[in-house]
Amino acid sequence: MKEISKLEAANRQLCTAIRLFFDNGDAIAIHSLACAAREIYEKNCARARKPRMVDVLVRAYPDYTEKAIFDLINKARNFFKHGETSLQDKIAFSDRMNDFQILSACYDCLEIAPVNLPIEAQTIVPDAVG
Repeated sequence: MKEISKLEAANRQLCTAIRLFFDNGDAIAIHSLACAAREIYEKNCARARKPRMVDVLVRAYPDYTEKAIFDLINKARNFFKHGETSLQDKIAFSDRMNDFQILSACYDCLEIAPVNLPIEAQTIVPDAVG
């Protein structure tokens, strides 16, 4: 067995999501991977008191609480991830939702681990290198 850090796991999930995204892969798999990585980066940014994408959204949409924003951005992720609902339940989903999840994960990764920013993420975040 090999030990894997949270950062390595998040980076691998994000890289796979980005590759699938540009290869027109399965939108639900992309969403699930990008959200899993985003959650790891976001929680570690919060612990380190570093800026997070959600902080940008809270400032941009002052009528929404942080919880309301998280509810919105995690709605599809939670539907795909948790088994509390019936197998016949449905959710409205568009692959365009993946744009934000990938960008958000890249933003938070850049904040929490700039020297470990994967090359795939560097293609997403402007001015990430240099």
